[in-house]
Amino acid sequence: MKALAAALLFAPLLIPSPVHALANRPAGSAGASAALEAGAPVSVARPAKENDYSSLINLAEKGSPETRAQAQFALINMGGRAVPDLLHALDKREYIPQLVYVLNGIKDERSAKPLANLLNLKDKKSLESVKNALFSLGSHSVPYLFAAIEDPSRCQPAAEVLASVKAPEYREKLKNYLKDKQTYVRRAAADVELSWLDPSARADMEGLLGDKNVKIRRDASAYFLAFAPNFSVKEIPALLKDPDAQVRRNSVQLATKLRDVKCFPILTKILLNDPDPQVRALSAEAVFRCNENGQATAPLIAALKDKDTSVAAAAARRLGALKAAQALVPLQELLENKGKQSDDVVDAVAGALADIGMKFNANILLPYINWNDLYVVRSVIRAWNISASPQDVKVKEALRNYIKMPVDDRYKNKVRTLLGKLG
Repeated sequence: MKALAAALLFAPLLIPSPVHALANRPAGSAGASAALEAGAPVSVARPAKENDYSSLINLAEKGSPETRAQAQFALINMGGRAVPDLLHALDKREYIPQLVYVLNGIKDERSAKPLANLLNLKDKKSLESVKNALFSLGSHSVPYLFAAIEDPSRCQPAAEVLASVKAPEYREKLKNYLKDKQTYVRRAAADVELSWLDPSARADMEGLLGDKNVKIRRDASAYFLAFAPNFSVKEIPALLKDPDAQVRRNSVQLATKLRDVKCFPILTKILLNDPDPQVRALSAEAVFRCNENGQATAPLIAALKDKDTSVAAAAARRLGALKAAQALVPLQELLENKGKQSDDVVDAVAGALADIGMKFNANILLPYINWNDLYVVRSVIRAWNISASPQDVKVKEALRNYIKMPVDDRYKNKVRTLLGKLG
């Protein structure tokens, strides 16, 4: 016990695990009393023994680091008896991290409302401690968090906590907030719903797809993306033209998951013209998934000329998946005419050439090989298994050099096999 007391003397101020463990002991336990009597500073031991909460709170706020730790420990072990005085001190909005730390250790439901009232704090450190304490209180916090959503100064922090505290009995209330006339309420409710993912909120979230607030549209489109392909969405064509890039990204992925053929003409335009390169790259997959009768080949070949390497690589991979013979020459030209390409593009083009399965000029891959990138090695070996011939002297030389390199052994046997084939 003396060893425990000595250890507690030097306990750091903000280490949750030991405090939570000690907070679970009965208030005024023999362990706490012995620890205080054995090693706590006199300034802490006397008020702790006398249940002088005000003095302990003062020490927890203003004492030295060692004294604060001991005072916090004593208050936590006193449990619910100390809560009224702690809440009274909390009203002053001073020393909030220290007081909230103690309340979080006690976990008394009476602290839920006062803590929720502090969600408009400007200091980020203090606000985070309050949010963590409200999360620890779980269902006891939920009514006050919902009330805070109606306050513009507290709604967003309240939503962040509610998003992590699932409360099925409040689903209907949350759906009502999704229809609220105040934008800040709808935005906070959409944030929570995106985390709760209540299927019964489908109609209300669909109504938010056209909301004037961009953050709400992002949440609503992400909600349907999370449920795809189980939910269909009529508004996808309009969402694909949304002015916000994130909404368009979500919508392109949604169309991909739904294999929405009617969106194909819009998706081809997005692939070639959208100002956001991530949207264009995602559209390569969407065009591939939503095409009929081989219509995807032409726009994907056109996308090989995109200035963004992620778009060109995405288009090359989808052309390989289509086994599009028409893409054989454009894929080779991508490596021949544009100078040094990224590993991602080389990997995609080599993989596409291998998937198409037709003979090509094996030497075009030589200037771009990064033997240290296993993805590139894999794709190049696959491609050369189709097109390399005994006459490709430089290819064989590159393969022999790879075997000598101190790199990953996983592909060396494949290289040896290919060399044996080439003779």
